[in-house]
Amino acid sequence: MTIASLLNSAVFAHSFPALWAQVQTWLVPGAPAALPMGVDYMRILPELVLSLFGMLVMVVDPLLDPDSSHESLGAIALTGALAALAATFWMARYPGVAFYNMVRVEAFSVYFHVLVIAIAAVAILSSFEYLKVQRIRAGEYYGLILFGTVGMCLMSSAIELVLIFIALEISSISTYILAGFRRRDASSSESSLKYFLLGSFATAFFLYGVALMFGATGSTNLDAISQVLRSGNVLVLAYVATALIFVGLGFKVASAPFHVWTPDVYEGAPAPVVGLMSTGPKAAAFAVLLRVMFEANAPGRFWLIWVSAALSMTLGNVGALVQNNVKRLLAYSSIAHAGYLLVAFAAERQLGTSAAMFYAASYAAMNVGAFAVVSHFANFGEKYVALEDYAGLGRRSPVLAVARCCSFATKRSAITRTSTSGCVTYTMRSTGSRSSCSLSSLVRRSCSRRKPVCRLLARRRSLRV
Repeated sequence: MTIASLLNSAVFAHSFPALWAQVQTWLVPGAPAALPMGVDYMRILPELVLSLFGMLVMVVDPLLDPDSSHESLGAIALTGALAALAATFWMARYPGVAFYNMVRVEAFSVYFHVLVIAIAAVAILSSFEYLKVQRIRAGEYYGLILFGTVGMCLMSSAIELVLIFIALEISSISTYILAGFRRRDASSSESSLKYFLLGSFATAFFLYGVALMFGATGSTNLDAISQVLRSGNVLVLAYVATALIFVGLGFKVASAPFHVWTPDVYEGAPAPVVGLMSTGPKAAAFAVLLRVMFEANAPGRFWLIWVSAALSMTLGNVGALVQNNVKRLLAYSSIAHAGYLLVAFAAERQLGTSAAMFYAASYAAMNVGAFAVVSHFANFGEKYVALEDYAGLGRRSPVLAVARCCSFATKRSAITRTSTSGCVTYTMRSTGSRSSCSLSSLVRRSCSRRKPVCRLLARRRSLRV
């Protein structure tokens, strides 16, 4: 039987109508061309570059000595991230839609591409020494970071809910595996398992919401959904779909009440991975939320976001007050910051979008820097992650102490924050009085407590012996 006769068979056409039509267009002589145009590939150029370098890292890894391959593979991965960043600016020269209205290139998507790829590059840089100290194989590690970044980039440019789901899974599967990369530590495996189980459960909510939105509007394209919802005939099914989609994305951004996984996963996962997963996937998920809530005009969004934002800000800050572990403290801070960012969704579309984009970049810079300090300081097995281990750091390592202060400035709970991408002013609230606390005073306060540092140095000397 020839290909043409197989394609024209009634059984095949009845069983797979969409696939039949597409393959028939490609293979039957005389049919018009249906392959995507070259400009379509230019509009996903960063994703292609990241995928190629991810595969290159995986191919080169078996050819190198495991004990000395960390720098070489890290250099390849960092080169891939920088090449993808350059490809993003090249992609910006081709605005428009691609792949049959599934991807849109605009200033919004280019901004989040730059943000996500920059986060991945910093995470790769902070992993150079960490992987060697922790004795972790670098090939799969760097490959998963690059592949996960592909999903994050697609999330920011996709305007089709099914493609958003696929991109979300590409990003999630990579972070599920990366969270358990410290295989000698049971807490790392526990964090990976918790993240996987709860993440899969949340993804099911998101996918069910997509199905209900299709039932309410007849489409999964955000532009078509927006037209139907703005027509005034909004079904109750659309409200339920909005709630379910928000549940799935609320888990990814760690907003309350979908935040319970965050402290345990952050505590067990490798520190550079936590720096990546607390910023990159969160920024991409907020990009999706901005598209779904504003572009698609999702009904009933105000009260969902209002309640979640209030709970996140309250529970995140209150929970951080009693933490002694730095990574758990930053986890609760991440929950609180998700609430701060959700406040922008209650504003008018243009103001809310610009505010959320700026806050996402500022938060990412602070959080990646905070976990870079943690990964540098933690030593083998991440033994030094308690708050008391950082006392006196300013005398022993002033540069690291200043970096810690700059990064942790937005992380302290029970403090009124006024932050502009690294210029942080504290206003400490006390009973009946207010006092300002600058970065220099924080360094001096750390320098004044030297005994824990002596204990830390003694521990490290004993480890070397």
